[in-house]
Amino acid sequence: MKTVVKYIFYLALLAVVYIVAKGVWEGSITDQSTVSQVATDVKDGAQNMANGVVREAKKFNTHVDEEMEKDVNEMKSDATK
Repeated sequence: MKTVVKYIFYLALLAVVYIVAKGVWEGSITDQSTVSQVATDVKDGAQNMANGVVREAKKFNTHVDEEMEKDVNEMKSDATK
């Protein structure tokens, strides 16, 4: 269990570093930025990343459901032959 928590912590740390680096690269975080502004940028970036993951998961789930429905229909048609 400790290993899982450690990896979750490392993953979160990498996400924060990525978001801050992206903010610096895009110019939204400068040497004049306050800690509060950086924290807001990190929070917004994390929300955008999470929303993207949810959106992709829903698209994947919809695709899987469609494929399963096709397979079930094929099996039904094969069973009635």
